[in-house]
Amino acid sequence: MRNTAFAIIAMCVCASLFAGCVANRNGMGDGNELPGNSQANYVPHVVVAIIDTGINPYHEIFRRPNMTAHPSTWLEGFQKEIPAFNLTFGETYSECYEADKSNWAALNDGELVWFSGTNVMGIAAKRSPVDSAYPILDNGAHGTWVAGSVMEACPEAFIVSIQIDDDEDIVAANEWAAKQPWIDVVTTSWGKYIVGVPPEYVEEQDMGINHAEQLVYEAGKIQTNSAGNEPVPYLADEHGGPYWNIAVGGAFAGTNGDAWIAAKLPDVVSDFTQDHLAKQKSISGYETVSGTSFSCPRVAGTIAKALYDVRVALNYTGIIRNGSLIETAPAKGMLEDGKLTAGEVRTVLNYSAIYWTTTDFQPGNVDAIPINPAAPWLQMGWGYVNKTMAPVMVDGILGNKPLPEKDAAAVAYNQANYEARKAYWENAG
Repeated sequence: MRNTAFAIIAMCVCASLFAGCVANRNGMGDGNELPGNSQANYVPHVVVAIIDTGINPYHEIFRRPNMTAHPSTWLEGFQKEIPAFNLTFGETYSECYEADKSNWAALNDGELVWFSGTNVMGIAAKRSPVDSAYPILDNGAHGTWVAGSVMEACPEAFIVSIQIDDDEDIVAANEWAAKQPWIDVVTTSWGKYIVGVPPEYVEEQDMGINHAEQLVYEAGKIQTNSAGNEPVPYLADEHGGPYWNIAVGGAFAGTNGDAWIAAKLPDVVSDFTQDHLAKQKSISGYETVSGTSFSCPRVAGTIAKALYDVRVALNYTGIIRNGSLIETAPAKGMLEDGKLTAGEVRTVLNYSAIYWTTTDFQPGNVDAIPINPAAPWLQMGWGYVNKTMAPVMVDGILGNKPLPEKDAAAVAYNQANYEARKAYWENAG
């Protein structure tokens, strides 16, 4: 989880720029309400927005050599006027960067661009000179790691990097994302450092993030948020606490243990440490990093993979309409009414997550502790999630197989936790 109070490194284990550019078109304040290209041949897709430090679009994990058609030709609602950035792909990151430096310098904050030959587009709500010399480009590494975590779970995802500098920028980023009907999932791995910070300081930092994230929820999108890297409940924190967010905690799949240093009372948990995330300032390097910053996008990617596969199965080529991720002819399963909502996807995620117990625990990681065998939900929420759950989610959504059963006590506990968050944030104003 990116913290504004301490450096992220503490969390680590380890030709022409524009084509048809129109000034300020589809900037941070615009709604992107144009219908896109009516002559387009739309295709099934999934789009994940990442609110973070930016992205390194040169990395091989984002490379899509055949993806040269403008997104407006295959993605409904995407404006034809959005400019394309033609990246130079060389032998090293430095070679690529130097070749494109003048084009990077020509970018403006608040303007969306698409990187031809990749599955990446980007926009800068605001950038930090420490994290990025130019809009969108990630020098801070965190955003590239997060994007890599999404991609590990869903290689088919199209990534929208929304670059920010600090807490207040999350508001503008969410407000913009909420207005884009072609964005399906929004994931944020950014939060305040709570432990040891005076309550009045935390309160002063409340900047309406919860209200901005609520707009994303009301637009029918799925939203994941890292629960945090402090072993305390996160419920009163406006980043992950509101009930419209899926709050993700940490666990260790290698040991089947709880990450004791991660936030408590999460919705679900995922891999706290990941060892194959795209390296910043590299075109082919990978590295190991730790934090709920990365367990969160792994869940976002798993959700994206399930949604993509369902859309492919139904040949659904549309975007979010009337608050539904899919709106099509009635089908079996959760689509009996012809719609699939974010709430329904969340339910499928919850029941697809799995529990470990003490007997599954493998000692060896000093940050891992055994799971309570009598009530694993006390540590794991609805359970552990990674990309292997995506096919289970697809079967549940399409009605191919019944959803896995959950212990009645687990359901009651998690529903009570959700209702407590709902009551708190509905009264928070």
